[in-house]
Amino acid sequence: MSFRIEEKIIVNKFNLNNLKKYLSDLKVKTLYPSRKVMSLYFENSKYDAYNESAQGISPRSKIRIRHYPETNSKIRLLEYKINSPEGRYKKSYKITASEEKKYQQQGIFDKKYGQCMPIIYVTYDRDYLMFNKVRITIDTNIKYKQFYSNYISEDEFCCAEFKCNFNYDKDLLLKQFPFSKFRFSKYARGIEALLKSRVNF
Repeated sequence: MSFRIEEKIIVNKFNLNNLKKYLSDLKVKTLYPSRKVMSLYFENSKYDAYNESAQGISPRSKIRIRHYPETNSKIRLLEYKINSPEGRYKKSYKITASEEKKYQQQGIFDKKYGQCMPIIYVTYDRDYLMFNKVRITIDTNIKYKQFYSNYISEDEFCCAEFKCNFNYDKDLLLKQFPFSKFRFSKYARGIEALLKSRVNF
């Protein structure tokens, strides 16, 4: 288990170029080629994971299956993204296409949340950057799609995230990236966007 610091900023699409210019001036390096990411989130009947995320309750976790639909990669990951009082960490397990299909049909049983069923797809385009020991991701074209329908909602904002080891100097991180930090849960925002659109879950 490896705890890490995760700081997020919300970027208006019109200010995205300003952020990219700032990072370019810092001489950030491209870590991986950009790619589309698709995550399918699972939730119980009471929406406990969403409610805990919206309220900032800790410990909490999210359950998802992630893959990269526009690449040749066949990798599918079952992930538990956990936010605890001690820090944040993620558990990832490689699964097969047949296992993914089984989870979609039967759901996933979790010790805390009980039976969780697929609820929402979150897709976005991700850029991967690195500056010193800080990993930077920029997510654009964020879209939310209900699992049981074709309804899609597009987020009006983009998200940038700065990730580093838990013992990284937080004052240095703030100096390097002097932006206002916000909580930004794509899963929670997706649920809210679909609820506002009166989509039935």
